[in-house]
Amino acid sequence: AQPKRGRGRQQAAPGKEIGTDPITGKKIELKDGRFGPYVTDGETNASLRVADDPLTITLERASDLISERRAKGPAPKKPRKRAAAKK
Repeated sequence: AQPKRGRGRQQAAPGKEIGTDPITGKKIELKDGRFGPYVTDGETNASLRVADDPLTITLERASDLISERRAKGPAPKKPRKRAAAKK
């Protein structure tokens, strides 16, 4: 008999540590997500650009991407839908 296959998502592979962010002192990791590779410091995530190669990204470039993303601020929240008027 063959072993049963699990369902759902697999556990995420651990990220590749790039180094420590000189601004915040947090460690920067390179991860591969649903929408492609990104860098994170545990709090802020920043997607890699098309020109950035995940295998050769430098600490300086990763730090720049995270600081740009941090400067943009969080995404605006969508307003709640209003209930339809009762007849």
